[in-house]
Amino acid sequence: SSAAGVRTFSLLRALKERGWNVHFTTPAAEKPEWIASLRKIGVPGRHLPANSSNFDEFVRDLQPDFVLFERFT
Repeated sequence: SSAAGVRTFSLLRALKERGWNVHFTTPAAEKPEWIASLRKIGVPGRHLPANSSNFDEFVRDLQPDFVLFERFT
């Protein structure tokens, strides 16, 4: 719905097309339209509150090789 959102989705799609295992989290409330868009390209998405230890646990459990923070504050 915004230029930044379109850019973020484009990055996710490009990484997925190159064979990366991509996951998406956001502090924004889950909306059916963005969940459906992510599922369509094979990217699991979930809501995690900002500044929550749940994010630390999520990353620790996932053990990613790379983390990209988009619009990180």
